[in-house]
Amino acid sequence: MKAIPFSVPSTQTASFRVQVDDVPHFYDRLHHHPEIQITLVEKGEGSLFVGDSISSFAPGDLLMIGAGVPHAFRNDAAYYTAESPGAYAVSLLFETHALGRDFFELPEMQHIQKLIQGAAAGLKFSVGITKVLRSRMHQMIAADGFGRLRTLLDILHALAQAKGVEKLSTYHLSTAPISAEYNRLNAVFQYCMDHYAEPIRLEEVAALSNLSVSAFCRYFKLHTRKTFSYFLNELRVGMACKLLSSGESTVAEICYQVGYNNLSNFNRQFKRIKGMTPTVYLKKIVL
Repeated sequence: MKAIPFSVPSTQTASFRVQVDDVPHFYDRLHHHPEIQITLVEKGEGSLFVGDSISSFAPGDLLMIGAGVPHAFRNDAAYYTAESPGAYAVSLLFETHALGRDFFELPEMQHIQKLIQGAAAGLKFSVGITKVLRSRMHQMIAADGFGRLRTLLDILHALAQAKGVEKLSTYHLSTAPISAEYNRLNAVFQYCMDHYAEPIRLEEVAALSNLSVSAFCRYFKLHTRKTFSYFLNELRVGMACKLLSSGESTVAEICYQVGYNNLSNFNRQFKRIKGMTPTVYLKKIVL
């Protein structure tokens, strides 16, 4: 799915930005920017949208999102209340040419260049490498000068050598973004995030886009490479996976909590998207 353009504030005293988010909830609009983003989530849970994928995020997650890749961190409902437990993350944001146009083309940088190319799909790193790099990510907050740059390169070097890296998306950067399109799609995206547990009719989302139902279906498929019904099922199944992981509800209860009105359809859609039934998925995550 495409997203709104986003400008990362620049700094005149450094070639890249270290950003600390200590907020009730993370920025949740689907967006993209020209900077590569490395984010360590320390506090907060929710749904993660990267490219054409929907998954979840939780404390301890270390993620790398490529330049121009649409993404959003949508916290769970509790984070949008006055009693929000709060969200906290440390992010590094840099453009590939910040260290020189051909810096990552150097022979010594080829492994990092490969990492950067892989980040176009969005990357989630293993617990092991996250533990190794956690202190370095926090060191970046107060670091400056050459030490700051060296630590960035150390982090990139370690990530490039990491094992067990999960690709999050099949997204491939295509045409330049058009703000009007992104605003339209974001309206649909936000509506579905807010109402996925309720019946959602095509007429409702088409009206948000000021399109007829048939025109909306064509438009959505063109810009997201999936049908609206598949996107909605993917969203609901992603939410179901989070609830299954929490262990607080049964499969039957979760079925209705994420917007399905019968268990057989829930099982069918879950298996279609995850390749297994909710019961098998639950057994797998318990092991």
